[in-house]
Amino acid sequence: MSGFHSIVSRRDFMKGLGLAGAGFGTAAATTPMFHDLDEFIASTPDINKRPWYVKERDYGDPTTPIDWNMIERRPYHWARMDPTIPIYDLIKQSGAPVTRWVTAEEKKQEDAILIAKAKSEWPGWEPGGLGYGDIRTTALNQAGAFLGYGMWPSRMNSSGNMVDVASLMLAAGGGIMFDSYAGPKMAKTPEELGIPKWQGTPEENLRTLQAGVRFFGGQNVASFELNENYKKLTFTIDPVGSAIEFGDVEEVVDTPPKKIIPNKCKYVFMWSMTQPYELTRRQSGVYEGIATSTGYERGHIAKVHFQDFVRGLGYQMVGGAGNDSGPAGAFPIFGGLGELSRASYVNDPVYGLTNRVTWSMFTDMPLPDTRPIDFGGRKFCETCGICAEACPFGAINPGEPTWEETNTFGNPGYLGWRCDYTKCPHCPICHGTCPFNALSGSFIHDIVKGTVSTTPVFNTFFKNMEKTFKYGRKDPAEWWELDDYQFGINSSY
Repeated sequence: MSGFHSIVSRRDFMKGLGLAGAGFGTAAATTPMFHDLDEFIASTPDINKRPWYVKERDYGDPTTPIDWNMIERRPYHWARMDPTIPIYDLIKQSGAPVTRWVTAEEKKQEDAILIAKAKSEWPGWEPGGLGYGDIRTTALNQAGAFLGYGMWPSRMNSSGNMVDVASLMLAAGGGIMFDSYAGPKMAKTPEELGIPKWQGTPEENLRTLQAGVRFFGGQNVASFELNENYKKLTFTIDPVGSAIEFGDVEEVVDTPPKKIIPNKCKYVFMWSMTQPYELTRRQSGVYEGIATSTGYERGHIAKVHFQDFVRGLGYQMVGGAGNDSGPAGAFPIFGGLGELSRASYVNDPVYGLTNRVTWSMFTDMPLPDTRPIDFGGRKFCETCGICAEACPFGAINPGEPTWEETNTFGNPGYLGWRCDYTKCPHCPICHGTCPFNALSGSFIHDIVKGTVSTTPVFNTFFKNMEKTFKYGRKDPAEWWELDDYQFGINSSY
């Protein structure tokens, strides 16, 4: 809302919505109320700082309806593989299932569509040397490639020599990523130090993990105990062809072609990673830009540090790169990190789709069950569809949610929208369009989000207001003049 000054008073604005005098009532309707001590004790730990309009739902009951009878464990399936992706050859060698192998000519055609789209949005925009934009944007994107997406660099100067670190790691028996299921294991365990391991209540454990993951760059956290239904959300085979099993082993086994998760790791810990907000809305060109790649890089770096932190407490924290264990949005919506959106990403009540990276891991540290949340996000998606309108490839479903599997990427068994990832080249467009990206802190955005959570009759009006005021994607050139936050993230909300 920078630079916009309304001549409409708050009271008049509320009257226009038919909500005059409803502010306290709306807040009261969403404030947790407990009828006795047992109900209070059974409530979710107050672990994440959330706006007043976010409501909790019953355990196992997210806003996306689920039919567990239709869901079964399945292998990770690559919807598409582009020749420009660094792991293209590795996936081809692994034999992992891929629905669409994109040719160089098809990729060139997709790039042309994205370049034309950027030129139409911002007159004067040029693709530059790599298709990302001007020289400054190109330089920033190239700088973000170091450790991008958690991978060892394939071209890095060391002692005056250009070294292919990724190939050296593969030759030494390691992986292409510095991330792994079991973590780096550099920290000594309490047993190795001759001291007792950390012991706390499940609630104390969750707060301890929150403190640790936040220190290393994560944001909100969630947890629950793994049950037979939730196990169905775990892949049978990971992205590079290793089988994923549960077994009676003391420590996680991470030796291709098999991963074994200890049965005692029966708790799921989830955490989110926020992307740089202003840059997410200004990504342009032929591929996800610096905001996305650095969001993933920070996520992977935080994860390996965090795994060793948990190891130092005397426990295991097991899991791969974001969605290596299961669909990226599945576990988080049950734990309460957001609602599943039309664009198939987890929608955060404060950061929208700029809070895009969610991680789900297995641990033997006892943790409490946190609850799914409802802030009106799914209901708004039913009316909105701005992300589907913006997608130049028709990958996002503009119609009604469905129970059926509509492509090879996701499971049937939930009533939702499924992005067709065979068409999605991971361009930077849909991330920046979501109306929920509008940060809280300004009067109108707080009122709008609060109203959406309780009074969906205004959703069409708010969608049109979003398009009229053009709160979504912004001109990339403007970012260089902003006084942006450190790491591009305002965490004060």
